[in-house]
Amino acid sequence: MKVTFLLFFILSVFINDSRAQIPGLFLDSIYAYHRIPDIQYGSAYNFQKDVQEKLLLDIYEPSASTDYQRPVLIYVHGGGFTSGSKGGPADIPVFAQYFAPRGWVVASIDYRLGVEDASTTADNYEEAYEATQDAKAAIRYFRRYAQDYCVDTSAIFMTGISAGGATALTCAYWDPEEANPIIDEQKLGLIDEGSGNLGYSSHLTAIVNCWGGINDTSWMKNNDIPQYLFHGTADSTVPYHSGYNSNQIYLYGSYDIHQAAMRYSIESNLHPFFGFGHGIPNESPQMDTVLMLSSKFFYNHFDTRLLTQEECNLTTGISYPENPEQPQLKMLPNAAEGSFTVENLSPKSPFKGVLNVYNLSAQMIYTKPISINAASILKVSLTFIENGIYYVQFKNNSESITEKLIFVH
Repeated sequence: MKVTFLLFFILSVFINDSRAQIPGLFLDSIYAYHRIPDIQYGSAYNFQKDVQEKLLLDIYEPSASTDYQRPVLIYVHGGGFTSGSKGGPADIPVFAQYFAPRGWVVASIDYRLGVEDASTTADNYEEAYEATQDAKAAIRYFRRYAQDYCVDTSAIFMTGISAGGATALTCAYWDPEEANPIIDEQKLGLIDEGSGNLGYSSHLTAIVNCWGGINDTSWMKNNDIPQYLFHGTADSTVPYHSGYNSNQIYLYGSYDIHQAAMRYSIESNLHPFFGFGHGIPNESPQMDTVLMLSSKFFYNHFDTRLLTQEECNLTTGISYPENPEQPQLKMLPNAAEGSFTVENLSPKSPFKGVLNVYNLSAQMIYTKPISINAASILKVSLTFIENGIYYVQFKNNSESITEKLIFVH
């Protein structure tokens, strides 16, 4: 009996150790990978387009099943906060092509786009703020569903190019107290509370910024998230040092960001591409350098438990969690004579939260707790409100939905 137990113990140790010793795991390309498209990670109101947007991401992961926890890399596309997308079957982000075969979970996200007036600092701040809210919701999504994806929550990283790189920087360093003087939080909500998955941390382990800039390097003060910066020294879109971009918005580029990190004792690495402008071709030795150095940088910030391959209770790789069932609220009519109805289209989930009404100056003029059962309708009477255009917000602990409403008595 003792011999049998000892043999079982030795075999268990051997099996666990063999899982921990997968050659090249997380560093070398060892897997085929597949794409899981259009997973909803949140929703938010796009004030530039006057529409409630579903926020979607694509996941790239190894096709082979795994029984160990994995790091996550969230990729944010560029496009000046006005264009671009998470990609598709014919447009797979280069970071996904590189990291997914190495055992990573890579999530390429869409986020709200649109700048009302690109020449004004206030509107540029607002769009960057919305993108940051959305990207932070993606971070929280993977903490919320960590078990479903076999994700190690101590290893959530972010990277992006251009506006995506800027979003990685703001996710790492832009705090609510810094946003308050320049952002209308009554209108947009707090930076860590928009777009969904509330109640989970949006902290990142480390970031890689590819030729993105930031509006104020003082945001980095009192933060300690490590960074790796890549930038062309001849970049005229986002200056390598600092200066005005093509929209006459003042930006600090990677060189000045690196210098600020040194002042604030933040781990920082700067890799300039001498003579290059804005961006690096995907099929180039320079992009190979970006990918290889990013991989080593991330790997050096893994927690010990990830390197020892702590077991995950679920087998993933083929299966993935369904989009969470959420209340689906529909408000009718959009032009109201003192009252309107709110229908919960979800057949399963009730909505319990608050109803807030804001005027065009983003002042809250009415608030009320509400509860709507699944597949039910609630009538709301606001006959005391004057004629005009308003925003009606429905908010609870997991989501915030905003609709535009015109009152005509």
